[in-house]
Amino acid sequence: MRQKVQQQSKRVAMVLLALALALGLMPALAPAAWGLGAGAVTTNEAVEPMLDGTLSGGERLTTNGSYQLASNANNGTITLADGVSVEIIGNGIDKGQGDIPNENITFIVGEGSKLTLTEVWLDCTTDINAIDFKGAGTLYSKGNNLIDGDNAGGSMAVIHVGSTASATFQGDADDAFFLYKNRAGSGIGSNENEQSGTMRFQSGNYFIKGSQVGAVIGNDSQTDAGSPIYIEGGRLYVYANARGAAIGASSLGISGPVVVSGGQTYVMANWEGSAIGRGGRSTNPASAGTLEVSGGSIKAAITSNGLPSWGLTGTEDLITDVAITAQKMDGAGNEATLFTLDSLVYVDRGETLTVTIDGKEFYSGTSYECKYQEDKTYTPANWVGETDDTDLYFYLSKQTHTIKVEDESGQVDLYDITWDKATGSFTAPLPDEDWVRFPGEDRYDTMKQIILDSGAYTAADVDTVIVARGDEFPDALAATSLAGITDAPVLLSTSDTLSAEAQEVIETLKPTTIYLAGGDAALSVAVEAQLVALMGGDASRVIRAAGEGREETALDIYQKGLDGAGWGDTAIIANGYNFADALSVSPLAYAEDYPIFLSDPKTGLSDATAGTIKDAIASNAIEHIIIVGGDAAVPEIVSTQLGYDLDDDSFITRLFGATRYLTSVEIAKHSVANSAPLGYDNLALAVGNNFPDALSGGAFAGRIGTVLLLVHHEIEDGTAAIDSIITPQRGSITLGYVLGGDAAIPDALMKSLEAASK
Repeated sequence: MRQKVQQQSKRVAMVLLALALALGLMPALAPAAWGLGAGAVTTNEAVEPMLDGTLSGGERLTTNGSYQLASNANNGTITLADGVSVEIIGNGIDKGQGDIPNENITFIVGEGSKLTLTEVWLDCTTDINAIDFKGAGTLYSKGNNLIDGDNAGGSMAVIHVGSTASATFQGDADDAFFLYKNRAGSGIGSNENEQSGTMRFQSGNYFIKGSQVGAVIGNDSQTDAGSPIYIEGGRLYVYANARGAAIGASSLGISGPVVVSGGQTYVMANWEGSAIGRGGRSTNPASAGTLEVSGGSIKAAITSNGLPSWGLTGTEDLITDVAITAQKMDGAGNEATLFTLDSLVYVDRGETLTVTIDGKEFYSGTSYECKYQEDKTYTPANWVGETDDTDLYFYLSKQTHTIKVEDESGQVDLYDITWDKATGSFTAPLPDEDWVRFPGEDRYDTMKQIILDSGAYTAADVDTVIVARGDEFPDALAATSLAGITDAPVLLSTSDTLSAEAQEVIETLKPTTIYLAGGDAALSVAVEAQLVALMGGDASRVIRAAGEGREETALDIYQKGLDGAGWGDTAIIANGYNFADALSVSPLAYAEDYPIFLSDPKTGLSDATAGTIKDAIASNAIEHIIIVGGDAAVPEIVSTQLGYDLDDDSFITRLFGATRYLTSVEIAKHSVANSAPLGYDNLALAVGNNFPDALSGGAFAGRIGTVLLLVHHEIEDGTAAIDSIITPQRGSITLGYVLGGDAAIPDALMKSLEAASK
């Protein structure tokens, strides 16, 4: 019998990093959505400092003050004397207001000086440094600033930090600094064939893109390693479409250490240069430098253009640690290895998490999402988008560690992990006990959360989806068995038009085949037409399984399964006019490819259903029958219809209890005892007096290798699952899934479930 692998979280991914938090798949982010407030895109009128003068280029500034940069200031140098603090007010970034950039201005920052840029747009068309640090100085960014280093033939860094200099980068939390580099020298760092000085990123938001042979941030010397690059805070987004590394070294340069202790860093490499480490033309491993991680977060990715350089295969925007060539170290200087922790449990929390490793705080912050886009626009929303990744990442030395994750409410999860020398990897346990809720605003939103937010389904491993009516249960429950054969999720839709949530799931998973469960009255021809359109107009990829009624639709679903991979050797008979028992058995049907046949509680099986089952028994296609529910659900007349004595437990097994909740318990016990793929870990629970939340949950539970238990929404009556399953399995249930919001399963009951599992 075909066995299914548990799929709690299947992802294409391994980012290499410290810690990357992501709360499920998100749409393109507006500034306020990723942490920049409404003031991130400012207007010229918002800048109201006391101005000490207007600069046109050629000035030397020897006293502290704020200065307006003239709109026609071009081709000049503005020098900050040692030790001064100066603010330069620019003319704004073009936001449809007709603003134009200043061209070819160089700001020279003296020893101990601080340069603040506010709404400066600088376009470098000649081979110059836009900012040149002559000693230890600071660059502070307010508002939105853009430096466009577009000179393709040049060799000068856009922001120059030479071997005898050091630069500290700071900025307002709600604003952004943009830099484009298209030259041999670094975007931020050294000129061509020069050693870079120390760079330190402490606060602010930086969006930096680069191409050609220079590092986007780093060292251009081919003979000497660069000075350290410290990332201590803020947000740093670096995109390299070049032979130079995103952070590290130029094409033939030598990277200095990259030391990450805070902030959030996202790096994308799109050609030969690594994300962090050596350049694309270097063959010397020593040129890669080190990556030392003691806090903060890093997320690294590589697109398809860069894949041949690292010998990878796959799709664009692959989250991977291969793109980082630097030697990985933990904060104590030990050689470190990536440890990945499934963060599905945190998806619905939406709050700050604090991570402690071996008693020392490692990271505290919220999650973030980003993906560079190719268009050359200057608002944060056009630089960031979606990243499909919801794991936590750590660099840990090869030994035993204790990790504690705590949220704002004080909920704590502890992980004790051990380095396995034999496999060369860490154990990856789930937290001792935790429960995840998929609340949803309605049944369709809950369905979408179960499928997309759980991580159980990805575009890489889903070829088929099944669409069923969301306001009735028979077709969806019967289709769970077909979902098992095809490894498909069950999507819910309204009858007259495809639900927006089902469409989003289809567009995300990109299946090649769609099954409709039910006739035109259940899912209209308009829904079918919408699905055909999503399949590129190919009607052969949309298959309807339908009959005159629910029993006949279940029969047609069975026939469709015969056309595919085939069924398991056991048939399930359930009440087609009440959902509870079929819900409880649906994970077993999914996991073992057992077909579900529907019965009338008064008349039993239809002639067509009875005949189909008898034919399958005669051909040895069906060797056993499971009836779920007592006589009131599936009547004794079924024995006459099939020609078998229902008391013959060698062929027929009836699973039932005094209530639907106790029947659910008996089904769960039988499933775990008789199905290798199913266990009590990752337990799924749904309310037993309504069906919508669990229609997609049955297939989900079967896919991740667990059972589905029904609970009563009132805590005093919701004890069957606790008393019969959860408490006896105390300690072995590491994770639980609650399908539905507080109205279905109240928080008080959820806390009782959690407490019983500890």
